[in-house]
Amino acid sequence: ILLPVTTGTVDIVRQTIRMGHPMGGLRWAGRAYDMALRLHSEHPYDVILSRCPAEVGHLPAMKFAANTGLPWVANWNDPPATYWPPPYRHEGGPVARRLTRRYVREAVTRATVNTFPCERLMAYTMASLGLKTGDHTTVIPHIGRSYGGPVQPRRDARFKLCHAGHLGRERDPGTLLAALKQFADSGHGPDRFVLEIIGDRNECRDFHQTASHLGLADYIAFTGPLPFEDCVKHMADSDALLVLEAPYPEGIILLCKVVECVQVARPILAVS
Repeated sequence: ILLPVTTGTVDIVRQTIRMGHPMGGLRWAGRAYDMALRLHSEHPYDVILSRCPAEVGHLPAMKFAANTGLPWVANWNDPPATYWPPPYRHEGGPVARRLTRRYVREAVTRATVNTFPCERLMAYTMASLGLKTGDHTTVIPHIGRSYGGPVQPRRDARFKLCHAGHLGRERDPGTLLAALKQFADSGHGPDRFVLEIIGDRNECRDFHQTASHLGLADYIAFTGPLPFEDCVKHMADSDALLVLEAPYPEGIILLCKVVECVQVARPILAVS
């Protein structure tokens, strides 16, 4: 493979040799590792904590732990990308998949402890890696916080169903939108109901196109990306909250959005 000799290319090669694993995000990982060493020299730390969703987030922690000998807690909120169950799929080719799996296995093996939000995800991940659950794996549920105060009644005449988070093509909205279409065809207009999507319309392209094809565009409102606190406020100002998940055989993923739904004390409509 011939690559143009640029500053970025040279840096990627340097970080690959230095960090030991060729993968996306290497330049960030190298700088995060340098920053960790600098901060540790100024104020020595006692423990290292790293977390996904981006698996490269564990790379500087692994390098830092090897350098300092500090205990390292690796948190896995999702399955590693190359082990997601269908219909999810990893976009990389076979070589990238093999390299990523080698890295993930090393990270899990070398971490002092690996934490997961639920037992099914822990069992699935370890079995996928050909490893057994044991002393270096444990379950720590998603962390929640209390927003306090009673649930306030909504003043809007429309029933508002709210979804926060990613709506990729794997999370097929067909069943949900078919029900909404039936509701609309029975004579209920958009003045009676709205489905609010907290997120970027461009990242929900399939959802938006399907809704428009069914004539439901007026029932869907996109807020665009929101800061976390504003997102929670929108969720609290809803009649019910939507959790939409992909149709895989066993529910191994406990979405952190479920915890946020519980925190704001709204009913949850879960569709898979």
